[in-house]
Amino acid sequence: MIAIARLALAALAVALSGGAGIAAPRLPPGFVALRDVAPTIVEDIRYAGPNNFVGRPLPFYRAAACWLHRRAAEALARVQQEAEREGLTLVVFDCYRPVSAVAAMNDWAAQPAAPLARWHPTLRRERLVSLGYIARHSGHSTGFVVDLVLAPNNRPAPRVTAADCRSPEAIAADATLDFGTTFDCLAETAATARPGLTPNAHRNRLKLLRMMAVGGFRNYAREWWHFTLPGGGERYDLPVDR
Repeated sequence: MIAIARLALAALAVALSGGAGIAAPRLPPGFVALRDVAPTIVEDIRYAGPNNFVGRPLPFYRAAACWLHRRAAEALARVQQEAEREGLTLVVFDCYRPVSAVAAMNDWAAQPAAPLARWHPTLRRERLVSLGYIARHSGHSTGFVVDLVLAPNNRPAPRVTAADCRSPEAIAADATLDFGTTFDCLAETAATARPGLTPNAHRNRLKLLRMMAVGGFRNYAREWWHFTLPGGGERYDLPVDR
């Protein structure tokens, strides 16, 4: 929280001064743009646009860019090398997530609504926080957490669909390997070790776990796409830009 307050004061100082003579920090301390460390990783940053469970861009995503703490970015570069040896690539859907974006997710989740076929087909919106699908205080804001998948290294352009996130149609639209659900599928089926998966989806989840272990990442058991590099630091609230 101290880091967040410090950065907020810096931004306020810039605003009050009109920016003259004061340079606001572009990246949080120790962070890098992933493209500068691992340029072959595909960046498909979902919260910078409307193709996500909220249905609109989230605050402080001013560009579809992946920022991470340098240690996490370098670890991910090692994983990408392993993926490329198998004719695959990593596709990152979310990296550093500003605190303001996390708050917007929680605000959205607090609004009662019927299940939405695309993103949370079996769970009511107001239960998503208590069930652990949406974090009140996300590790993404530290730059040590990443949401990602594996895809063929010649991945075609993804498509937007209204299909259930557990359906073959939705998975095909994302143009990734088949993991049994899409990224951000807020359903019990997204649990990494969920029984009843097809053999192909089960193998692909194990493959992703194995590759991410090369970089020292640990999986969040409720979401097969969510990985953390242990040793994360403070949370930040700077806007993501180019």
